[in-house]
Amino acid sequence: MTSRHAAFKILRRVERENAYANRALASELDRSNLDERDRALVTEIVYGVLRRQRTLDHWIAWLTDGKRRSIDPPVREVLRLSLYQLLYLEKIPEHAVLSEAGRVLRKAGFAHAVGFANAVLRRCQREIRAGKHPPWPDDPTERLAVEEGLPRWILDEWSARDLLKYPEITTKKRFGRLRERARNSNVASGVALRPNPQRTSVEALKTRIEELGGRAESGVAAPEAVRLVSGGQRVLETLASEGLAHVMDEAAQLVMHLLEIHPSDALVDLCAAPGGKSLFALGRLGESGSLVSVDLHRGKMKLLERQVEAFGFGNHRALVVDASRPIEELQGRRFDAAIVDAPCSALGLLRRQPEIRHRRSPEDVEKLARVQRGILTQAVSLLSSGGRLLFSVCTDTRAEGPEQLAWMTENFGGEILPVSTVADTLVFHTPNGDLLDSGGHPLLDGFQAFVWRKP
Repeated sequence: MTSRHAAFKILRRVERENAYANRALASELDRSNLDERDRALVTEIVYGVLRRQRTLDHWIAWLTDGKRRSIDPPVREVLRLSLYQLLYLEKIPEHAVLSEAGRVLRKAGFAHAVGFANAVLRRCQREIRAGKHPPWPDDPTERLAVEEGLPRWILDEWSARDLLKYPEITTKKRFGRLRERARNSNVASGVALRPNPQRTSVEALKTRIEELGGRAESGVAAPEAVRLVSGGQRVLETLASEGLAHVMDEAAQLVMHLLEIHPSDALVDLCAAPGGKSLFALGRLGESGSLVSVDLHRGKMKLLERQVEAFGFGNHRALVVDASRPIEELQGRRFDAAIVDAPCSALGLLRRQPEIRHRRSPEDVEKLARVQRGILTQAVSLLSSGGRLLFSVCTDTRAEGPEQLAWMTENFGGEILPVSTVADTLVFHTPNGDLLDSGGHPLLDGFQAFVWRKP
């Protein structure tokens, strides 16, 4: 199997089966005999096409004189991955792109489309050499959306939210911020690690990574974070098996720093999978503290339990139940703090999961906000008086951030605690209280979070 054919198969799975790109990529590469160089090319093509899909489709419509909708989906996918190489990967020989396009189409059973695809790709070559490109939309925001491969509604949401956070800045400056944010959404994310504080330190972890043939450096925003510069999956798996560290973006680590965890606290994590925040909390608890992790996904919870064991943590219980409804197993119990890392639109993960931009809609945001409120209601019922509730989402919409913060105080009273553990540039000072906001930071995932205290 060639690298382009592997990329084609992965992209078809993502589009046809709604598969997650990272899982489809890992599954396909595990079955292949591709070397490291080809694996890197497959990864680049898959993520690049998903990030630039709207841009590539704009090119296809122009190069085919508006006939894009009549193109068979597999043929369109081959055109996308081939155009991505021609437009964005300068080191790939053009003849290799065209020959591989024909080879992939024949193997996929579309030999009859080889001539058509070659004609489209050759026209693209001619237009590029002549310095031409498709006509862009006249509206600046719509043009930015097409150029950066984003749905218009996401840019409108970011712009409206920025207006709330920075009402004093000019329209020109606001659009400049929007452009920078759109471009950052197409830059690959780095890998950040959270050390297990009961077994290692930042410096010891960096040393261990070097022993394993990788390279690491200290984080840029979160205390005790370590960024993996090189080493890949092999290093990550070894660190996890040794109970030394787990993958956790710095923004997610900053979220957990908002919640002051005492060694003797009784905690509940109501949306625990895949488990990063539970592991963080357990690392802060002492022998007299305890944590109950709750989630709907049985498979992910089993993985969390194995990781808890590998890390050497005790006083942990896992429950596979729906946290948006009363939890029988916890009836009568009261906790000192609750963690709600709620299901959300995940727009803060566009760099890691670029397919999300094609799957979300404004209607999804409203639906998810209602789900979040159901979980928050259950969390409040489980807290003791004076208990703290940490709410977080890996997205940056108004409905899932500042509006949820306002809803909590309107419906349950209490108070929103100050955000004092992060840089001021990462704080959204809303009329109802402080919200951690890492959206738009060039090196962090986009999280929103706040801590509420029960009266």
